Amino acid sequence: MDYAVADDGQILQAALEALKVRRTVRSESALLRSVRGTLRKADPKLTVGRRRLRLVCLRSGKVEVTAFTRFSDERRAITRCPVCRGAIEPIKNKTVYDGSVTLGYRCQVCGYWTGIKRRIPTLYVYAKRGASGGDPGEPRGLKMVESLEKA
Repeated sequence: MDYAVADDGQILQAALEALKVRRTVRSESALLRSVRGTLRKADPKLTVGRRRLRLVCLRSGKVEVTAFTRFSDERRAITRCPVCRGAIEPIKNKTVYDGSVTLGYRCQVCGYWTGIKRRIPTLYVYAKRGASGGDPGEPRGLKMVESLEKA
């Protein structure tokens, strides 16, 4: 095998080290490059992927992740979260005639939500949380921002 997978502690430590140098990293690719560089200093075979880096940062409670999104015209139901691959549950509302209507979908793991018009994450911005570092048991470290469309 030409590579080795780093454990969550090593990944989080490398991400926090990268966020010490730059308080806010405005690109997942830039953070990934920095984390891989730090990991390879310890062991040249260590590596990490984008999704795993994002998941470790989200679950740690020490890194704030902001997802900039765009709207899609696709209106079919989704089953998995595009951010963390967690289960998506429908947000339902009762109608006057005792029926139910689906208003949108919410991820129970990371807090991603979307309406009937699908929100697609396009950019992730990473920042270190304040002095308290966040509550380690806090499941939602994701903030969502709508991207401004240029006319």
